[in-house]
Amino acid sequence: MKINKYILLSLISIVILFSACSSKKGIPAAFYNCSVECLGTGVDGTQLVKAWGIGADMNEAIEKAKLNAIRTVLFNGITAGKAGCMIVPLINVPGTEQLHQDFFNKFFSADGKYVNFIVLSVDQGVDPMDRIKAGKQYKVAVVAAVLHSSLRKELENNGIVKPLGSGF
Repeated sequence: MKINKYILLSLISIVILFSACSSKKGIPAAFYNCSVECLGTGVDGTQLVKAWGIGADMNEAIEKAKLNAIRTVLFNGITAGKAGCMIVPLINVPGTEQLHQDFFNKFFSADGKYVNFIVLSVDQGVDPMDRIKAGKQYKVAVVAAVLHSSLRKELENNGIVKPLGSGF
C-alpha cells in the first residue's frame, strides 16, 4: 500500500512539473513562471534577467521568454538567481489581473505594450547552451533588461497599482 502512495505522489509531482510551463488560452494564470532568474540590477530602475520561453520556432520562443520575464516581474517577483532584483511582484493584490482583464489582454497581445518594457541584450544573443530543440519545439533563454521603474509607472498611469507614497 505504501509503495502505491509513493508512486501516485510521484506521478502527481511529475504532472505538476510538466504543466508548470504550459501555455494557456486567453490570459495565462497569474502564477505562470517559466524559469526567470536575476542576473543583476541597474541604477536606472532596470533588472537584468535570464528568461526561458518555449515556441514552435526560435522567434516565438524568444517572444515567449520576453513575455515570461515581464509576467514574472508583474505577478511573481524574481526569486531565483543573484540578489538585487525585486522579489516582491509589482502587482501583489489577488484578482488584479482578472479585474483589469481588458488592460492585460491588450498589454500582452502580440503587438502589446509589454515589449516596450524589456530590452534584449544586444551583445549577448542566444547562447548555444540556452537553445534546446525538443521534437518540434524550441526552448530558448534570453538575457534581457526589464525596465522595472517604467513598467511600474505604466501600471500607475492605468490605475492598476497605487503610486508609491500614496499610502495604503
